[in-house]
Amino acid sequence: YSWFRKQPAKRVTDLEAVKQPESNKPGAYTWVIAPRYAGQVMEVGPLARAIIRGEFHSSSTMDRIVARSREAALIAQWMAQWLSEIEEGKPAYRPPADRIKTQAFGTLEVPRGGLLHGSHLDTDKIAHYAIITPSEWNFSPRDNRGNLGALEHALIGIPIDDPNTPIEVGRVARSFDPCLYCATHVLQV
Repeated sequence: YSWFRKQPAKRVTDLEAVKQPESNKPGAYTWVIAPRYAGQVMEVGPLARAIIRGEFHSSSTMDRIVARSREAALIAQWMAQWLSEIEEGKPAYRPPADRIKTQAFGTLEVPRGGLLHGSHLDTDKIAHYAIITPSEWNFSPRDNRGNLGALEHALIGIPIDDPNTPIEVGRVARSFDPCLYCATHVLQV
């Protein structure tokens, strides 16, 4: 479980569930939150996208590495096309026509997987800003119902040659392309 107070999860876009630290929470082991989509654990990233496209039918460490490599090659091809479509002298940014009134939510796919941003505004000031990163999806801990996160599922049953040096665990974890700065906290006790 994460070191945050239990909050009822209504939906992924619920920005009212502000993360409240609870550093002495029994059974907790991470600062990563446990996002769920429709109550389900989700793995995000190149392999998930390849499975959706029907290019893969399994989920393993090697599948994640191969999917990431194939996607990088595909993006390189697209970049050549996109660069040829840039028109010199035209602005690269268009401001939105309407101002955000009270709430905004956006999601996009980035190399590591699904990224969500959301904000609440109060009299033209940001009252709350929330991000759910791809690593939070993939490295999420058990949730309030005891469901394991994607990495935790991937680690079940992997053979460990030397329990004193479990390099296999690191290999599986790195196949998810972790970026866990969001799980780093400094607390004053």
